[in-house]
Amino acid sequence: TLPWSIKALSRYFFPDGTLASSPWSEWRRAFGWLYAYMQVHVTERGLVHGIADNGAKHLVYRYRNEWRSRLCNGIYPPEFGATHGADRFLWWFGDGVELDEDEKTVVKSGFLDLYAAFVRGEELPNWRCGDASVGRRLRQDGSCDVWVDEWWDEMIPIWKMLLRAGGVRSSL
Repeated sequence: TLPWSIKALSRYFFPDGTLASSPWSEWRRAFGWLYAYMQVHVTERGLVHGIADNGAKHLVYRYRNEWRSRLCNGIYPPEFGATHGADRFLWWFGDGVELDEDEKTVVKSGFLDLYAAFVRGEELPNWRCGDASVGRRLRQDGSCDVWVDEWWDEMIPIWKMLLRAGGVRSSL
């Protein structure tokens, strides 16, 4: 028999048991999206939701990176955007390769200075947004703003459905 999670996801995304009742046009696409949903999108938001809804919202500091170094272009196709692998140049200040001066400024002011203050336990008034579905974003142009998670309202019901399907008791 299939695990409870697979059964629940199948009912949710394929209510009549066919691809026609899903948002996808081919099984390969359905697999890719479901894999990404469950590995990253739903579980990440479910964790944040659980932390915030159980009294620790003050500990949530969400950050979204949309910036991509020019150093990525020889490794990752530009159409991939700011992927998980491409953000290594942000986290590791070039990851052993020299950033140009413009990119050094973006990485330092848009991310590392704030991250270092967070690690030191300093107050971060420009980061906390008061809601678990909102965070700080480093945009592709190097500017920072407040980001409202456009997938929050889609992913949290999936997370709650999985909790119910697994018999998990929570405050949800």
